Amino acid sequence: MIAERHHVAAKVIATVDDLERIAADDEADVPALAGWRRELFGEKALALKHGNLALAIEKGRVAAVERR
Repeated sequence: MIAERHHVAAKVIATVDDLERIAADDEADVPALAGWRRELFGEKALALKHGNLALAIEKGRVAAVERR
């Protein structure tokens, strides 16, 4: 969803290894949690992990929905 919106390849934002390390550790030393990648994806990934963000289908597309 993020990669498509910003016209970048998903693997440039986060690799499978990055995702696994983020799942295990909120402070994983991975590119997805630093710089522009954190702004585009990392913060949302952590919010999703902690239940503060949900994914839903809206008008046939995946959408992020804040949960507080």
